[in-house]
Amino acid sequence: AVRDSSFRDYLQRKRVDLQAMELVSSDRRATDLRKVRSVVALRAYFKGPGAELVQRRKQARRSRKVPTVYGGANSLFAMVEANPRWFKGIVGDLLSMWGKKSVSKPAQVREIRDAANIFRAMLKTIPCGPVGSGRRGLLSLLDPIGVYFGHAAINAPFEPDPPCSFTVDTNTSEKVLSALGMALNAGAIVYAPDEEDIGILETVRGKRFRLSYVLAPHYFFKLVLGRSLSLSEIMKRESSTQDR
Repeated sequence: AVRDSSFRDYLQRKRVDLQAMELVSSDRRATDLRKVRSVVALRAYFKGPGAELVQRRKQARRSRKVPTVYGGANSLFAMVEANPRWFKGIVGDLLSMWGKKSVSKPAQVREIRDAANIFRAMLKTIPCGPVGSGRRGLLSLLDPIGVYFGHAAINAPFEPDPPCSFTVDTNTSEKVLSALGMALNAGAIVYAPDEEDIGILETVRGKRFRLSYVLAPHYFFKLVLGRSLSLSEIMKRESSTQDR
């Protein structure tokens, strides 16, 4: 709350006094506080004074410092996405470090980030036609989505439920639909069906997806499905963010 004025405003709107937490009812603790814990943790980790924030986040991707906020068993198991190869490669390497003490969070996240870098290098080799700019393969499509999710969670004014998933709307072009199909086949995006959606996925149009959690330590988004925005809206908002 001291670092983040928009979170402080949220607490004021919810009439939460951090110096009198015992007066907050159990129901309100669940809805107003515990529900926002993961996004508060991200913002607390990355939040810096004013304009330094964006530069610090860019430097964090290039530096050897790892975002330990993504450490721990629950995060690790979520990020391997039940993929046997990822699980064997990442957890196998971590087990080789294991002794009588726990494997440190920096070591855990470093393994995940190394796997994400290899995965991104592979995605860059998958051509997706004239989607985005430059010869960056599927990253031309995925990077704007991931960067926007990270921006919504950390840079933007505090939201208890920032967007972490997207719905493929009717404005999506056939070229982007084709690229999304390749991203789905590669495991870069994950289908998030509604309860009534069962059976074979015949089209990506009108469906909801999220980015693979293994990419989270690169883009800095939450490991939850979260609120959904249309893909066109995300692309438009990310473009305006880059312009600023």
